Amino acid sequence: MTYVVAVRAMCEFTAKRGDLDLRFTPAPTSLEGMAGHLAVAGRRASGYQTEITLTGTHRGLTVRGRADGFYPLANRLEEIKTCRGDLTRMPDNHRTLHWAQARVYGHLLCRARGLAMLTVALVYFDIGTQKETLLEEFHTARDLEIFFVEQCERFLDWAVQEEAHRAARNAALGALQFPHGQFRSGQRELAVSVYRAARDGKPLMAQAPTGIGKTLATIFPLLKACAEDQIERIFFLTAKTPGRALALDAIDTLHRSAAASGSSGSALPLRTLELVARDKACEHPDKACNGESCPLALGFYDRLDAARSAALAGPKLDRAAVREVALAHEVCPYYLAQELARWGRRGGRRLQLLLRQQRDAVRAHADQSVARRRAGGRGAQSARPGAAHVQRVARSGGVAAGTQNRAGHVAQAAGAPATRVERAQACADRNVSGLR
Repeated sequence: MTYVVAVRAMCEFTAKRGDLDLRFTPAPTSLEGMAGHLAVAGRRASGYQTEITLTGTHRGLTVRGRADGFYPLANRLEEIKTCRGDLTRMPDNHRTLHWAQARVYGHLLCRARGLAMLTVALVYFDIGTQKETLLEEFHTARDLEIFFVEQCERFLDWAVQEEAHRAARNAALGALQFPHGQFRSGQRELAVSVYRAARDGKPLMAQAPTGIGKTLATIFPLLKACAEDQIERIFFLTAKTPGRALALDAIDTLHRSAAASGSSGSALPLRTLELVARDKACEHPDKACNGESCPLALGFYDRLDAARSAALAGPKLDRAAVREVALAHEVCPYYLAQELARWGRRGGRRLQLLLRQQRDAVRAHADQSVARRRAGGRGAQSARPGAAHVQRVARSGGVAAGTQNRAGHVAQAAGAPATRVERAQACADRNVSGLR
Protein backbone atom coordinates (compact mmCIF):
# COMPACT_ATOMS: atom_id res chain seq x y z
CA MET A 1 0.00 0.00 0.00
CA THR A 2 1.28 3.48 -0.88
CA TYR A 3 0.37 6.82 0.67
CA VAL A 4 0.89 10.39 -0.46
CA VAL A 5 0.92 13.30 1.97
CA ALA A 6 1.89 16.97 1.86
CA VAL A 7 4.77 18.14 4.04
CA ARG A 8 2.57 20.51 6.02
CA ALA A 9 -0.18 17.92 6.57
CA MET A 10 2.28 15.32 7.86
CA CYS A 11 3.96 17.79 10.20
CA GLU A 12 0.63 19.04 11.53
CA PHE A 13 -0.17 15.47 12.53
CA THR A 14 3.24 14.47 13.92
CA ALA A 15 5.09 17.54 15.15
CA LYS A 16 2.82 19.80 17.21
CA ARG A 17 3.81 20.02 20.87
CA GLY A 18 2.93 22.15 23.86
CA ASP A 19 -0.20 23.96 24.94
CA LEU A 20 -3.40 24.76 23.13
CA ASP A 21 -3.21 28.53 22.73
CA LEU A 22 -5.54 30.77 20.71
CA ARG A 23 -4.04 34.11 21.67
CA PHE A 24 -1.76 34.64 18.65
CA THR A 25 -4.60 35.62 16.30
CA PRO A 26 -5.86 36.67 13.84
CA ALA A 27 -3.59 35.04 11.30
CA PRO A 28 -2.85 36.79 7.99
CA THR A 29 -5.17 35.99 5.11
CA SER A 30 -4.06 33.89 2.14
CA LEU A 31 -3.64 37.00 0.00
CA GLU A 32 -1.57 38.67 2.70
CA GLY A 33 0.53 35.53 2.96
CA MET A 34 1.26 35.47 -0.77
CA ALA A 35 2.14 39.16 -0.73
CA GLY A 36 4.48 38.57 2.21
CA HIS A 37 6.27 35.73 0.43
CA LEU A 38 6.77 37.92 -2.64
CA ALA A 39 8.10 40.75 -0.50
CA VAL A 40 10.68 38.51 1.16
CA ALA A 41 11.78 36.98 -2.15
CA GLY A 42 12.10 40.45 -3.66
CA ARG A 43 14.63 41.41 -0.98
CA ARG A 44 16.94 38.49 -1.72
CA ALA A 45 20.03 38.67 -3.92
CA SER A 46 20.32 37.32 -7.44
CA GLY A 47 20.21 33.54 -7.63
CA TYR A 48 17.59 33.14 -4.91
CA GLN A 49 15.23 30.28 -5.81
CA THR A 50 11.55 30.17 -4.88
CA GLU A 51 8.77 27.55 -4.83
CA ILE A 52 11.09 24.55 -5.14
CA THR A 53 9.14 21.34 -5.73
CA LEU A 54 10.49 18.50 -3.59
CA THR A 55 9.49 14.87 -3.11
CA GLY A 56 10.78 12.08 -0.91
CA THR A 57 9.72 8.55 0.02
CA HIS A 58 9.97 6.28 3.03
CA ARG A 59 8.46 2.79 3.28
CA GLY A 60 5.71 3.44 0.77
CA LEU A 61 4.97 6.95 2.05
CA THR A 62 5.51 9.74 -0.48
CA VAL A 63 6.01 13.17 1.06
CA ARG A 64 5.90 16.17 -1.23
CA GLY A 65 5.64 19.92 -1.16
CA ARG A 66 7.24 23.17 -2.25
CA ALA A 67 9.98 24.85 -0.23
CA ASP A 68 9.53 28.61 -0.01
CA GLY A 69 13.08 29.61 -0.83
CA PHE A 70 16.71 28.49 -1.20
CA TYR A 71 19.73 30.77 -1.36
CA PRO A 72 22.60 28.72 -2.88
CA LEU A 73 25.34 31.24 -2.01
CA ALA A 74 24.49 30.96 1.68
CA ASN A 75 23.46 27.28 1.43
CA ARG A 76 20.30 28.26 3.28
CA LEU A 77 16.78 26.91 2.93
CA GLU A 78 14.08 29.32 4.08
CA GLU A 79 10.59 28.56 5.34
CA ILE A 80 8.70 31.86 5.19
CA LYS A 81 5.84 32.52 7.60
CA THR A 82 3.76 35.67 7.56
CA CYS A 83 2.55 36.89 10.93
CA ARG A 84 1.05 39.85 12.72
CA GLY A 85 2.10 41.17 16.12
CA ASP A 86 4.70 40.31 18.74
CA LEU A 87 6.53 37.06 17.88
CA THR A 88 7.29 36.40 21.53
CA ARG A 89 3.58 35.69 21.96
CA MET A 90 3.58 32.92 19.35
CA PRO A 91 2.57 29.59 20.98
CA ASP A 92 5.15 26.81 21.13
CA ASN A 93 2.92 24.51 19.08
CA HIS A 94 3.14 26.96 16.16
CA ARG A 95 6.92 27.27 16.39
CA THR A 96 7.53 23.52 16.63
CA LEU A 97 5.30 22.98 13.60
CA HIS A 98 7.19 25.59 11.59
CA TRP A 99 10.58 24.09 12.46
CA ALA A 100 9.32 20.62 11.57
CA GLN A 101 8.25 21.78 8.13
CA ALA A 102 11.58 23.51 7.56
CA ARG A 103 13.58 20.44 8.60
CA VAL A 104 11.55 18.10 6.39
CA TYR A 105 12.06 20.42 3.43
CA GLY A 106 15.73 20.56 4.38
CA HIS A 107 16.03 16.79 4.17
CA LEU A 108 14.21 16.65 0.84
CA LEU A 109 16.50 19.35 -0.56
CA CYS A 110 19.65 17.60 0.68
CA ARG A 111 18.49 14.36 -0.89
CA ALA A 112 17.55 16.01 -4.19
CA ARG A 113 20.77 18.01 -4.57
CA GLY A 114 23.29 15.83 -2.78
CA LEU A 115 24.03 18.35 -0.02
CA ALA A 116 26.07 17.18 2.97
CA MET A 117 24.95 20.03 5.24
CA LEU A 118 22.44 22.83 5.20
CA THR A 119 21.37 25.93 7.07
CA VAL A 120 17.65 25.76 7.78
CA ALA A 121 15.93 29.07 8.49
CA LEU A 122 12.54 30.34 9.58
CA VAL A 123 11.74 33.78 8.20
CA TYR A 124 8.88 35.53 9.98
CA PHE A 125 7.52 38.47 8.02
CA ASP A 126 5.24 40.90 9.84
CA ILE A 127 2.65 42.08 7.35
CA GLY A 128 2.00 45.21 9.38
CA THR A 129 5.54 46.49 9.91
CA GLN A 130 7.09 44.72 6.87
CA LYS A 131 9.86 43.56 9.21
CA GLU A 132 11.68 40.22 8.89
CA THR A 133 12.84 38.06 11.79
CA LEU A 134 15.36 35.37 10.82
CA LEU A 135 15.92 32.23 12.93
CA GLU A 136 18.56 29.72 11.80
CA GLU A 137 19.66 26.17 12.54
CA PHE A 138 22.65 24.31 11.09
CA HIS A 139 22.15 20.63 10.26
CA THR A 140 24.01 17.81 8.60
CA ALA A 141 22.15 15.83 5.97
CA ARG A 142 22.19 12.84 8.32
CA ASP A 143 20.50 14.81 11.12
CA LEU A 144 17.74 15.94 8.76
CA GLU A 145 17.27 12.40 7.46
CA ILE A 146 16.79 11.05 10.99
CA PHE A 147 14.18 13.71 11.71
CA PHE A 148 12.38 12.96 8.43
CA VAL A 149 12.25 9.22 9.15
CA GLU A 150 10.86 9.85 12.65
CA GLN A 151 8.01 11.94 11.27
CA CYS A 152 7.27 9.41 8.53
CA GLU A 153 7.17 6.51 10.99
CA ARG A 154 4.72 8.31 13.24
CA PHE A 155 2.48 9.14 10.32
CA LEU A 156 2.67 5.61 8.90
CA ASP A 157 1.66 4.06 12.21
CA TRP A 158 -1.59 5.99 11.98
CA ALA A 159 -2.05 5.65 8.21
CA VAL A 160 -1.70 1.85 8.18
CA GLN A 161 -4.19 1.54 11.02
CA GLU A 162 -6.66 3.80 9.25
CA GLU A 163 -6.28 1.93 5.96
CA ALA A 164 -7.12 -1.33 7.72
CA HIS A 165 -10.18 0.29 9.26
CA ARG A 166 -11.28 1.67 5.90
CA ALA A 167 -11.04 -1.77 4.26
CA ALA A 168 -13.08 -3.39 7.04
CA ARG A 169 -15.61 -0.57 6.96
CA ASN A 170 -16.09 -0.77 3.20
CA ALA A 171 -16.56 -4.53 3.29
CA ALA A 172 -19.19 -4.23 6.02
CA LEU A 173 -21.02 -1.37 4.32
CA GLY A 174 -21.05 -3.29 1.05
CA ALA A 175 -23.03 -6.06 2.76
CA LEU A 176 -25.25 -3.68 4.73
CA GLN A 177 -28.97 -4.00 3.99
CA PHE A 178 -31.73 -1.46 4.46
CA PRO A 179 -32.83 -1.96 8.09
CA HIS A 180 -36.58 -2.10 7.40
CA GLY A 181 -38.56 -4.60 5.37
CA GLN A 182 -39.64 -2.06 2.79
CA PHE A 183 -39.35 1.60 1.95
CA ARG A 184 -42.01 4.10 2.81
CA SER A 185 -43.75 6.00 0.04
CA GLY A 186 -41.22 8.45 -1.41
CA GLN A 187 -38.33 7.17 0.70
CA ARG A 188 -36.80 5.02 -2.01
CA GLU A 189 -36.90 7.82 -4.58
CA LEU A 190 -35.02 10.10 -2.21
CA ALA A 191 -32.45 7.42 -1.38
CA VAL A 192 -31.73 6.72 -5.04
CA SER A 193 -31.34 10.44 -5.77
CA VAL A 194 -28.90 10.82 -2.89
CA TYR A 195 -26.87 7.86 -4.11
CA ARG A 196 -26.69 9.31 -7.62
CA ALA A 197 -25.51 12.65 -6.30
CA ALA A 198 -22.74 10.95 -4.32
CA ARG A 199 -21.75 8.74 -7.24
CA ASP A 200 -21.59 11.59 -9.74
CA GLY A 201 -20.13 14.20 -7.40
CA LYS A 202 -23.05 16.57 -7.90
CA PRO A 203 -24.95 18.75 -5.44
CA LEU A 204 -28.52 17.85 -4.56
CA MET A 205 -31.26 19.86 -2.90
CA ALA A 206 -34.27 17.80 -1.84
CA GLN A 207 -37.63 18.64 -0.29
CA ALA A 208 -39.81 15.83 1.01
CA PRO A 209 -42.98 15.46 3.11
CA THR A 210 -42.81 14.87 6.84
CA GLY A 211 -42.74 11.24 7.88
CA ILE A 212 -41.17 9.50 4.87
CA GLY A 213 -37.91 8.80 6.73
CA LYS A 214 -35.64 11.43 5.19
CA THR A 215 -32.78 10.91 7.64
CA LEU A 216 -32.34 7.21 6.96
CA ALA A 217 -33.05 7.74 3.25
CA THR A 218 -30.09 10.13 3.19
CA ILE A 219 -27.59 8.32 5.39
CA PHE A 220 -28.07 4.78 4.05
CA PRO A 221 -27.28 5.50 0.36
CA LEU A 222 -24.31 7.65 1.35
CA LEU A 223 -22.90 4.76 3.34
CA LYS A 224 -23.36 2.51 0.32
CA ALA A 225 -21.41 5.06 -1.73
CA CYS A 226 -18.66 4.96 0.90
CA ALA A 227 -18.45 1.19 0.45
CA GLU A 228 -17.59 1.73 -3.21
CA ASP A 229 -15.00 4.45 -2.43
CA GLN A 230 -17.14 7.04 -4.21
CA ILE A 231 -16.99 9.23 -1.11
CA GLU A 232 -14.85 8.96 2.01
CA ARG A 233 -16.91 10.58 4.73
CA ILE A 234 -20.30 12.09 5.48
CA PHE A 235 -21.04 15.49 6.94
CA PHE A 236 -24.60 15.54 8.28
CA LEU A 237 -25.57 19.10 9.19
CA THR A 238 -28.75 19.83 11.11
CA ALA A 239 -30.60 23.08 11.72
CA LYS A 240 -31.64 22.14 15.25
CA THR A 241 -30.47 19.82 18.01
CA PRO A 242 -33.40 17.34 17.58
CA GLY A 243 -32.25 16.73 14.02
CA ARG A 244 -28.85 15.72 15.33
CA ALA A 245 -30.50 13.18 17.63
CA LEU A 246 -32.46 11.74 14.71
CA ALA A 247 -29.26 11.21 12.75
CA LEU A 248 -27.58 9.45 15.66
CA ASP A 249 -30.68 7.29 16.09
CA ALA A 250 -30.53 6.34 12.40
CA ILE A 251 -26.92 5.23 12.81
CA ASP A 252 -27.90 3.17 15.87
CA THR A 253 -30.65 1.54 13.81
CA LEU A 254 -28.12 0.53 11.17
CA HIS A 255 -25.80 -0.91 13.84
CA ARG A 256 -28.63 -2.99 15.32
CA SER A 257 -29.73 -4.18 11.89
CA ALA A 258 -26.21 -5.23 10.93
CA ALA A 259 -25.74 -7.09 14.21
CA ALA A 260 -29.08 -8.87 13.84
CA SER A 261 -28.38 -9.98 10.28
CA GLY A 262 -24.77 -10.92 10.97
CA SER A 263 -23.77 -9.27 7.68
CA SER A 264 -20.81 -7.43 9.20
CA GLY A 265 -19.77 -9.68 12.07
CA SER A 266 -20.30 -8.71 15.67
CA ALA A 267 -20.30 -4.96 15.06
CA LEU A 268 -20.50 -2.54 12.17
CA PRO A 269 -17.03 -0.90 11.89
CA LEU A 270 -18.45 2.55 11.30
CA ARG A 271 -17.12 5.56 13.19
CA THR A 272 -19.56 8.28 14.12
CA LEU A 273 -18.42 11.62 15.51
CA GLU A 274 -20.77 14.22 16.98
CA LEU A 275 -19.64 17.84 16.98
CA VAL A 276 -21.25 20.38 19.27
CA ALA A 277 -20.74 24.10 19.76
CA ARG A 278 -17.75 25.16 21.84
CA ASP A 279 -19.84 26.78 24.55
CA LYS A 280 -21.69 23.48 25.06
CA ALA A 281 -18.53 21.36 25.18
CA CYS A 282 -16.38 23.71 27.29
CA GLU A 283 -15.51 22.35 30.74
CA HIS A 284 -14.17 25.67 32.05
CA PRO A 285 -16.25 28.50 30.57
CA ASP A 286 -14.68 30.96 33.01
CA LYS A 287 -11.18 30.36 31.60
CA ALA A 288 -9.41 31.32 28.37
CA CYS A 289 -8.22 28.77 25.79
CA ASN A 290 -4.53 28.72 26.70
CA GLY A 291 -2.28 26.73 29.00
CA GLU A 292 -1.79 29.58 31.44
CA SER A 293 -5.52 29.71 32.15
CA CYS A 294 -7.16 26.36 31.40
CA PRO A 295 -5.78 23.04 32.73
CA LEU A 296 -7.22 21.18 29.72
CA ALA A 297 -5.28 23.44 27.34
CA LEU A 298 -2.00 22.92 29.23
CA GLY A 299 0.08 20.33 27.35
CA PHE A 300 -2.83 19.62 24.99
CA TYR A 301 -0.65 18.58 22.04
CA ASP A 302 1.65 16.50 24.25
CA ARG A 303 -1.31 14.29 25.21
CA LEU A 304 -3.27 14.48 21.97
CA ASP A 305 -1.83 11.31 20.38
CA ALA A 306 -2.92 9.10 23.27
CA ALA A 307 -6.34 10.74 23.47
CA ARG A 308 -6.89 10.39 19.73
CA SER A 309 -5.95 6.70 19.77
CA ALA A 310 -8.27 6.01 22.70
CA ALA A 311 -11.14 7.83 21.01
CA LEU A 312 -10.76 5.87 17.78
CA ALA A 313 -10.93 2.58 19.65
CA GLY A 314 -14.70 3.04 19.97
CA PRO A 315 -17.16 3.24 17.07
CA LYS A 316 -19.50 5.88 18.48
CA LEU A 317 -18.08 9.23 19.49
CA ASP A 318 -21.09 11.18 20.61
CA ARG A 319 -20.76 14.14 22.94
CA ALA A 320 -20.65 12.00 26.09
CA ALA A 321 -18.05 9.58 24.71
CA VAL A 322 -15.74 12.35 23.49
CA ARG A 323 -15.99 14.07 26.86
CA GLU A 324 -15.16 10.87 28.72
CA VAL A 325 -12.03 10.22 26.64
CA ALA A 326 -10.93 13.85 26.78
CA LEU A 327 -11.18 14.13 30.56
CA ALA A 328 -9.41 10.80 31.03
CA HIS A 329 -6.44 12.22 29.08
CA GLU A 330 -6.77 15.75 30.47
CA VAL A 331 -7.42 17.48 27.15
CA CYS A 332 -10.19 19.80 26.01
CA PRO A 333 -13.25 17.84 24.75
CA TYR A 334 -14.16 20.44 22.14
CA TYR A 335 -10.72 20.59 20.54
CA LEU A 336 -10.25 16.84 20.76
CA ALA A 337 -13.41 16.48 18.66
CA GLN A 338 -12.08 19.10 16.24
CA GLU A 339 -8.82 17.17 15.84
CA LEU A 340 -10.71 13.92 15.24
CA ALA A 341 -12.82 15.63 12.59
CA ARG A 342 -9.81 17.28 11.01
CA TRP A 343 -7.81 14.11 10.56
CA GLY A 344 -10.76 12.34 9.00
CA ARG A 345 -10.53 15.16 6.40
CA ARG A 346 -6.77 15.44 6.01
CA GLY A 347 -5.71 11.85 6.48
CA GLY A 348 -8.11 10.68 3.91
CA ARG A 349 -9.82 7.43 4.60
CA ARG A 350 -11.76 7.63 7.86
CA LEU A 351 -15.53 7.92 7.70
CA GLN A 352 -17.16 10.32 10.08
CA LEU A 353 -20.64 11.58 10.62
CA LEU A 354 -20.28 15.19 11.64
CA LEU A 355 -23.43 16.49 13.24
CA ARG A 356 -23.59 20.19 13.78
CA GLN A 357 -26.04 23.07 13.75
CA GLN A 358 -26.09 24.83 10.37
CA ARG A 359 -29.27 26.89 10.26
CA ASP A 360 -27.70 29.73 8.27
CA ALA A 361 -26.55 27.43 5.48
CA VAL A 362 -29.98 25.85 5.13
CA ARG A 363 -31.66 29.23 5.01
CA ALA A 364 -29.16 30.51 2.45
CA HIS A 365 -30.01 27.66 0.07
CA ALA A 366 -33.72 28.25 0.53
CA ASP A 367 -33.40 32.01 0.03
CA GLN A 368 -31.36 31.48 -3.13
CA SER A 369 -33.96 29.10 -4.56
CA VAL A 370 -36.81 31.53 -3.83
CA ALA A 371 -34.89 34.42 -5.34
CA ARG A 372 -34.25 32.51 -8.55
CA ARG A 373 -37.89 31.55 -8.95
CA ARG A 374 -38.96 35.14 -8.44
CA ALA A 375 -36.43 36.22 -11.05
CA GLY A 376 -37.98 33.88 -13.60
CA GLY A 377 -35.66 30.90 -13.20
CA ARG A 378 -36.72 27.35 -13.80
CA GLY A 379 -39.11 26.11 -11.15
CA ALA A 380 -39.73 22.65 -9.87
CA GLN A 381 -42.74 20.59 -10.76
CA SER A 382 -45.00 19.50 -7.93
CA ALA A 383 -44.22 16.08 -6.54
CA ARG A 384 -47.00 13.56 -6.41
CA PRO A 385 -48.29 12.83 -2.87
CA GLY A 386 -45.74 10.95 -0.82
CA ALA A 387 -42.96 11.30 -3.40
CA ALA A 388 -39.64 13.02 -2.83
CA HIS A 389 -39.39 16.36 -4.54
CA VAL A 390 -35.86 16.72 -5.86
CA GLN A 391 -34.09 19.85 -7.01
CA ARG A 392 -30.65 19.38 -8.46
CA VAL A 393 -28.59 22.52 -8.14
CA ALA A 394 -26.25 22.93 -11.09
CA ARG A 395 -22.62 23.87 -10.52
CA SER A 396 -23.17 27.01 -12.56
CA GLY A 397 -25.64 28.25 -9.97
CA GLY A 398 -28.80 27.60 -11.99
CA VAL A 399 -31.48 25.18 -10.91
CA ALA A 400 -32.68 22.20 -12.93
CA ALA A 401 -35.61 20.52 -11.28
CA GLY A 402 -37.72 17.41 -11.63
CA THR A 403 -39.49 14.61 -9.82
CA GLN A 404 -38.70 10.92 -9.67
CA ASN A 405 -41.09 8.01 -9.78
CA ARG A 406 -40.55 4.54 -8.35
CA ALA A 407 -38.81 3.30 -11.49
CA GLY A 408 -36.14 5.90 -10.95
CA HIS A 409 -37.00 7.88 -14.07
CA VAL A 410 -36.62 11.64 -14.03
CA ALA A 411 -39.43 13.89 -15.24
CA GLN A 412 -37.63 17.05 -16.32
CA ALA A 413 -39.04 20.49 -15.57
CA ALA A 414 -39.98 22.80 -18.39
CA GLY A 415 -36.94 24.32 -20.07
CA ALA A 416 -34.57 21.61 -18.78
CA PRO A 417 -34.15 18.98 -21.51
CA ALA A 418 -32.61 15.68 -20.44
CA THR A 419 -29.00 15.12 -21.46
CA ARG A 420 -27.49 11.74 -22.28
CA VAL A 421 -25.82 11.68 -18.88
CA GLU A 422 -29.08 12.49 -17.11
CA ARG A 423 -30.90 9.76 -19.01
CA ALA A 424 -28.22 7.28 -17.98
CA GLN A 425 -28.71 8.26 -14.37
CA ALA A 426 -32.22 6.78 -14.49
CA CYS A 427 -30.63 3.34 -14.22
CA ALA A 428 -28.47 4.22 -11.22
CA ASP A 429 -30.69 2.51 -8.67
CA ARG A 430 -29.62 -0.93 -9.85
CA ASN A 431 -26.14 -0.14 -8.49
CA VAL A 432 -27.43 0.55 -4.99
CA SER A 433 -27.45 -2.62 -2.94
CA GLY A 434 -30.59 -2.74 -0.84
CA LEU A 435 -32.40 -0.10 -2.89
CA ARG A 436 -33.65 -2.37 -5.64
